[in-house]
Amino acid sequence: MKTQIKPMRQGACDRLCGAYAVLNAVSALSPDMTVSDKNILFQAMLHGIASKRQLSIDHLWAGLNGDDIDFLLDLAGGFLKRRYEYLTHHRLRRRRSASVSEVFSRLRESMDKSSVAILRVELLDSKHWTVAYKVGKHRIRLLDSAGLGDLTRDRCSLKRDNFKTRLLPSYFRIVQMVDDEPEPSSSASPPLADKSAS
Repeated sequence: MKTQIKPMRQGACDRLCGAYAVLNAVSALSPDMTVSDKNILFQAMLHGIASKRQLSIDHLWAGLNGDDIDFLLDLAGGFLKRRYEYLTHHRLRRRRSASVSEVFSRLRESMDKSSVAILRVELLDSKHWTVAYKVGKHRIRLLDSAGLGDLTRDRCSLKRDNFKTRLLPSYFRIVQMVDDEPEPSSSASPPLADKSAS
């Protein structure tokens, strides 16, 4: 019976959550972007990744790694620059986190009203990129392309856990709008051999 058919969700067969995370981060920081602007940026990002990977479309099902996210953030920064808006991004300060509470605290300290964070999380065996727009002591509010709900501290882990969302803080990026055009080196993240994809 047709009413029993369960539709496929976007993301079930593709792994474009990284591109959506960048788009959602930019949209949150530049709320006057039109739907047309967002479509143009999204298409530019996909073309950019295809060119970077020499026209390979593996990213559609293999996912994006941290270097790809930095590449897309730089591309989005170039797009916003034409609108006289300036985007910077950097990795969350490197420090081995002993606990989920410490990760929440570091995120809170690194973000303000002009910034969001792109997060890498693991749900069971699947890695996923999402966007945090508000971080409290016990809860992270998300803008998520797959409908993932907010992250609560008691439901997160730093280790693999079949019942909790694993946080991967070494992949977290802080994304911010600034008033003046940044120096070229300030928005570029340091090189990192980042081969794992989501």
